[in-house]
Amino acid sequence: MIKLENVTKIFPVGGEPYYTLDHVSFQIEKQEFIGIIGKSGSGKTTLLHIMSGIDTPSVGTVNINGTDISRLSPRELTKWRLHNIGIVFQAFHLIPTLTLLENVILPMEFASPFQKRQKKERAKELLASVGLADKWHLFPDHASGGEKQRTAIARALANDPPLILADEPTGNLDSENASHIFSLFQQLAANGKTIVMVTHDGDLAKQMPHTLELKDGHVISSLADNRDKGLRVQ
Repeated sequence: MIKLENVTKIFPVGGEPYYTLDHVSFQIEKQEFIGIIGKSGSGKTTLLHIMSGIDTPSVGTVNINGTDISRLSPRELTKWRLHNIGIVFQAFHLIPTLTLLENVILPMEFASPFQKRQKKERAKELLASVGLADKWHLFPDHASGGEKQRTAIARALANDPPLILADEPTGNLDSENASHIFSLFQQLAANGKTIVMVTHDGDLAKQMPHTLELKDGHVISSLADNRDKGLRVQ
């Protein structure tokens, strides 16, 4: 499903190269639920942005489901992303002038084959699936943090992508909402989605089947090791 080879991201800092990611390589199979862990500044968010095509590697290749996304033009990448990846951001990124329902419909306006009425019904079904059946009419400013994050998950599922990338989706939530969001991701993985979730929550990381740990842009605990040994990073 996902294969990264020697992915390196370099930024100039004070005239010197700074390696946010340094020759990162790993492979994720279909329908896996993977945690990306590490301290702040370890490269977690940069890695997720490169996997989604939001950012590009300085060196290396990113192959997702047979497509080398590092070779796509910006226009091709945008079209490809709409059909293949759902992204859940920590900061929600909901459009404040749209209702929760309209926020979920929005990705379908660009890529979905559904008719207008079908889009609305699908968006309502997705909101119901994340516990927001009676909240679809709200604007983001009138929704709680947990409701916004659940809306963001529903939006990420709008075009039924096979891969969900989530950047610390529980980071702004209390423990009860964080547990609920994590359960949603577990359910999605059980239903056949491939989930890659960045987290700094050690308790959640221990519940994930496999984890990959980053430190200073390097992989220090690999998915292959965790799979072979049945280990979880503690």
